[in-house]
Amino acid sequence: MYAAALEQGFTPATVIDHLDAAISTPQGGWTPEDEHVNGPTIILRAALRTSSNRAAVRVLDQIGIGRAVQFAESVGVERMPSVPSLALGSGEVTLENLVMAYMPFAAGGFTRKPTGIRRVEDERGTVLYEADSSARRVISETTAFLMADMLQDVVDSGTAARARGEGFRLPAAGKTGTTNDFADAWFVGFTPHLLAGVWVGLDRPQTILPRGFAGDLVVPLWARFMRMATRGDKADWYVPPANIVRVPICRISGQRAGLGCDGAPVVNGIGEVEFQSSVYNEYFVAGTEPIDECQVHRGVFLDRLLASESTQIPVEPPDTVRPPDSVPILPDPPFPPPTAEPLPPTGPSAEDAPQPKRRSFLARLFGLGRGEKPKK
Repeated sequence: MYAAALEQGFTPATVIDHLDAAISTPQGGWTPEDEHVNGPTIILRAALRTSSNRAAVRVLDQIGIGRAVQFAESVGVERMPSVPSLALGSGEVTLENLVMAYMPFAAGGFTRKPTGIRRVEDERGTVLYEADSSARRVISETTAFLMADMLQDVVDSGTAARARGEGFRLPAAGKTGTTNDFADAWFVGFTPHLLAGVWVGLDRPQTILPRGFAGDLVVPLWARFMRMATRGDKADWYVPPANIVRVPICRISGQRAGLGCDGAPVVNGIGEVEFQSSVYNEYFVAGTEPIDECQVHRGVFLDRLLASESTQIPVEPPDTVRPPDSVPILPDPPFPPPTAEPLPPTGPSAEDAPQPKRRSFLARLFGLGRGEKPKK
């Protein structure tokens, strides 16, 4: 579904909003439960990393259920139900289907039919049977690269981070999945050389374990297998296609990083104000990168400049904006007032000569008032 969104013009920095709003269904409004995200907005990359249910449903609503079903069929996942809960995996699939669906992300946008037997030869070496190994493109090379890059976050710092705790160190990407009532748990992950999936469940669906998330049940199994299967492999990764560009982005607004984004005040989990950078480098298909600079933190920065002119000027907080981890942005405390610099003598006597007009801090910062002659 996220790949289908990228194919429709979304970017990894696209802001998914209105997460608190209900999705219209024939049975009425519906808002899915979400174990990972509480805020009203989140960027696409963070939504995938945290496996946000509400963001997934909202993305599906924006791209259209029909397009999502058609995309799923193109990558080998057939007979999907045309319902909003499709975004949460309401359709039944086999592990083979899931692995095949992730193949384009691992293979530069190509897929091929899975096979259990590659070739059969007789005692003379005559080939009796050879499986069809031809590949076909199902998504663009750029979408495949962007998906692989975003899914790498899932393994490094998202719901599949347990893989690192199990000692698997190679660059890798993947996605976890947990069905309703914790009846199924799965993970599909890959390196540039090997794609593998693991499923845990019962023949007759029932709860495996209370709160049995895939990140805890399945990811360790996958990591142990991959650690052995990739022994000796190089720690390489995919090369960005020629039409991919990289731009510094604010992870809160999804816009180009600007003034204030590198020291944004946030409230941590224990209620203390901290100053953290919200800037990261994001990949885009050339021409889709944001043009406007972040307006969320620009207001904070300007407040800091105004406060530096006079500590008596109150600093008004900007509109509340909730980042992916639901922590509200707070205004930065004011800078101390600038120290006045002595002016050089302008004539024979520094005391008698007229003094040039002093420029304010903002004038000095933006180069205003330069070249003015002293008034007589």
